[in-house]
Amino acid sequence: MSAACRTIEIPLEPLTADSFAPFGTLIESLSEEPRAESDVFHMVELPFSVDGTPDLRIAHYPVQDMCFSRFERHLTMTESRVALGQAVVLITAGDTPLDDRRTLPDTNSVRALLMNGNQGVLFKRGAWHGLDCYPVNGHPADFAFFTERESEDELLEVSDVDALDRSHMVDFAESCGIVFRVSDPLGLMQSIQLK
Repeated sequence: MSAACRTIEIPLEPLTADSFAPFGTLIESLSEEPRAESDVFHMVELPFSVDGTPDLRIAHYPVQDMCFSRFERHLTMTESRVALGQAVVLITAGDTPLDDRRTLPDTNSVRALLMNGNQGVLFKRGAWHGLDCYPVNGHPADFAFFTERESEDELLEVSDVDALDRSHMVDFAESCGIVFRVSDPLGLMQSIQLK
């Protein structure tokens, strides 16, 4: 990222069903839900869908500086990331028209959400999200990553983002000289590290 870029601070907030609702569905343990019949088998269906081949992968995120500018969204699938024990910061951004690959999400819509290590998310189709997740406790983080094989292959094989059919990508640093940096005014990362 260029040193000449303007930096916008994004305050970290907790990941809750309400905070994630504009971007998709929060995945949490069903044992957290209050139920009178807690000893009864219970299952909830999630709105996972792909136009192509469903694919399950493990995604590994190294510890890195919480400064970012690149976002992607997928047009042919919902995408799910389920944390495998590590707390991370997840980046999201607001909607833009699905048929428009050039319009950047509003900078005021960019959010940094703290996944506590026992949560997952299911991004709706077309939801902008950061390419990376950011571990908060000094150790890399792994996710169960439910995705679409054709989209992942396209992202690996096609170098020209304007030639992508199944996804859109934007880079605020290249497009308008802006980078984002996560701030933590509420001390949420420290509270996770102390647990």
